[in-house]
This record gives sequence, structure tokens and C-alpha cells, in this order.
Amino acid sequence: MANELGVVFNAPFLVSLKSIHQQGRIQGTALTRLSTGLRINSAADDVAQISAFDKLKGDSANVSGALANAQQAGGVLSLADQFLINISDMLTQMAELASQAANDATLTTAQRNDLNTQYSNLRSQIGAILTRTKYNSKGVFTGSMRGSVNLGGVNVYMNIASIKLSTLRISGRNLVTKSAASQALSATLQGISVLGARQASVGNYIVFINSIIDDLESRQIGLEAATGAIANADIAAEVTALLKSQIISQSATAMIAQISTSKSAVMKLLGIGS
Repeated sequence: MANELGVVFNAPFLVSLKSIHQQGRIQGTALTRLSTGLRINSAADDVAQISAFDKLKGDSANVSGALANAQQAGGVLSLADQFLINISDMLTQMAELASQAANDATLTTAQRNDLNTQYSNLRSQIGAILTRTKYNSKGVFTGSMRGSVNLGGVNVYMNIASIKLSTLRISGRNLVTKSAASQALSATLQGISVLGARQASVGNYIVFINSIIDDLESRQIGLEAATGAIANADIAAEVTALLKSQIISQSATAMIAQISTSKSAVMKLLGIGS
């Protein structure tokens, strides 16, 4: 009578096979965590913490964007501040030249013309700074640097007012005569005063922006620490888990190989024979 073909479950074989599948998943998770450095790489990794993790990531991105905006604003202001210092130094030199030309009655025409040339050259340098100084293709002193900057949910209005030679009272001034030099001196001193007010305005912006940057950096550190506490992988623990899983997987594979090499076990598994 023909033998019946049936299936006889071999418990050790099935247990070993299940163990290999489980260890494969464990090794995959461990390798992913080791490669990314994160404990949470998908919602399934920690259902309870994924919502908090996503919120922290969103807050961190918001703070990072605000910090970038603040640093860019700080860069513009620092550039403006440095050039205003340079202009202040040149105005002071111009005032010294004008004072010399206005108060020294012994100057020859050639000497007065030399002083006037120096005065004019300094004025040209100031004009070049005012018209050519740019940040991100925008003129720093042309009135283009104005508008709101979003700094972490707070809109801060920033305005670097336009400055021209006429603003500094030095446009068209000369030292060719004692009278003209006296007028140039008075105008240049007024220009120094006007510039001082502009420097104070920029300085106030710098102090304010720097305080915001300090606050944002502190918030960023706190958010990164909180995010890390939730999401960062414990590298030592993951390496240990990976090695342990590999040993278990190898043992299960060896068990299956041992079962497969046993002819009687194979025949019994397939239900072949009398």
C-alpha cells in the first residue's frame, strides 16, 4: 500500500527558524541605530516617545532658523559698525585739517591747497564707503537695510538709516580760503555729531541682537540635550545587543544544520516512510 505523504512538525527546527527571524530583526534595529546614532528611527522604535521627539525636533528647527536670522542680522550690524568707526576716524582727520586751515593765517596758497586736497580725498573715501558697502547685494548705508527679522516667533524691526555726504554736512565743503575752512570745520563737527548718533543706534541694535543670540543658543543647547536624552542611541548597549544577537543567530543556524543533516529527522519532518 502506498505510503501517505504528510507533515510532521519538528519543534526544534521551528523554534530555531523563529529565533533566526527574531534575531534578524534585532540585528537590523541595532545596525540602524549604530549607523544613525539614534535610538528612534521610526515610530515603531518608541511609540510612547515619538510624539515628544517630533515636537522637540520641530522646536529645535525653529530655534535654529531664528538663530541663523539673528546671526545674519548681527553680521550686517557688525559690518556697519566697523565702517562707521572708519568714517568717524576720517571725519576727525577732516576736522583737524579744517581747523588748521581756518586758524593758521601763515599758510601759503600751496599749503592751503594741499590741506584742501587731503580734505577732499578723505571725503571721497567716505563717499565710496557709503555707496559701495554691501551685504548680500544690498547697500548697507543706502536705506536698504530695513525691515522685520523673525527671531524665534518675535519680529524685530531693524533699520540702518541712509547716510550720505550731505547727511554728514561735508558735501561741497572746501578749505581754499580761511572763511571756507571755518565753515567746513563747523560742518564737519556737526557731521561727527550726526555720525555719533547713527553709531549709537547701530550699537543699540548690536547689543539687542547679541542678547537674543545668547538666549537662542541657550535654548538650542537645552533642546538638543532633551532630544538627545530621548533619541540618542546607547552605542555600547547596541553593540552588546548586536553581538549577543549574532551569537544566538549563529547557534540557531547551527541547530538547523544539525537537524538537516540527520536523515531520519528529515524523513520524519516530511512524513515519508512507513
